[in-house]
Amino acid sequence: MEKDKLYSETFRIGEWVVGGVINVNILNELLTIKFLEFDTNDLILVEEIRIDSSDAYFKTREFLEEHGTPYYSDRILSWIESIVTLNKGKCFNI
Repeated sequence: MEKDKLYSETFRIGEWVVGGVINVNILNELLTIKFLEFDTNDLILVEEIRIDSSDAYFKTREFLEEHGTPYYSDRILSWIESIVTLNKGKCFNI
C-alpha cells in the first residue's frame, strides 16, 4: 500500500444491506466504511477503524455483518485485504 494514496470502492448491493450501498475508503492506517442510501447516497452509518488496532479485522467484520450479510461481508473483506492486512489480534480457539 502506498502512503497517502486513497483506495476507494463502492458496492451497490441493494436490499441485502442497510441503505443498499457500502462505500469503503482506505487512507494510510484508517479504514472508513459508509452505508449509504441507494437512491440519494445520503449517509446512514459510518465506522472508522485503525488498521493497526488489535481487533481491526473483527471490528470490520462485525460492523459489516451487523448491517448486512456474512456473504457481502466476506466479499468486502476480500477487497480490503487485497490492499491491506487487518490486524486480527490474538484469537483463541476453545
